[in-house]
This record gives sequence, structure tokens and C-alpha cells, in this order.
Amino acid sequence: MRKFENGIVNLDISTESGTHWVCYYNDPQSDFVEYFDPFGEYKIKGISFSKPSIETYLKSSGKKIIYNTGFLQKFDSVKCGYFCMKYITERNKGNSPARVIYSFTQYPSDHNENSVLNK
Repeated sequence: MRKFENGIVNLDISTESGTHWVCYYNDPQSDFVEYFDPFGEYKIKGISFSKPSIETYLKSSGKKIIYNTGFLQKFDSVKCGYFCMKYITERNKGNSPARVIYSFTQYPSDHNENSVLNK
């Protein structure tokens, strides 16, 4: 992993149609690498990660992995990629992980769904 790197990753294997988007952010000034999932899951049950797994890749940074636990996205929503784009965009603007996460209501809501679309 590069010293400064961020990305948006689908949890499905590359030969499938896709299941859910998550993202990561690695800042060289930080002691940890960030993993963001709009469903607030660090390990998604029932999904087999391709090898090497996202977790293995993040650990290659040599840093502790931190992750959000709040369920921010509505269960029936398909906007997970938009949530990830907002997270990365706000982090790249210099906002802290907490500031980005707490810009959302801490439960699934129309506010959250609309905010990722800049409404």
C-alpha cells in the first residue's frame, strides 16, 4: 500500500456483477488506515473476499485499521458507492474521519441518502 492512497472497492469478486461498495483511506500523517462501510460493517458476513482480501491489503500499510460502526445507509438503498465517494472527497478536503461520519445522522435516513447526492 502506498503512503498516501485511497480507494473505493466492491466486495464482490471481479467476475460477478457487484454487491456492495466500501472505501479506504491511508494518510501518511496518520497512525491508522481507515475503512469506511456505509452499513457500518467491518467484516461482512457471508461474503467471500477475493484473495488477497481487503483486510490483508489494508494491513500491508503496517498500521492499525479503524472503521465506522454506524449504520448510515438505508438497507434498501443502492447508494453505497455514493457514500464512499462522499467519504473520500471530504477526507481529501482535510476533514477528519469523525467530522465526515458525524456529518451524517447516525442512523439510516433520507438526510443521509440525499447528502451523498449533494441535495
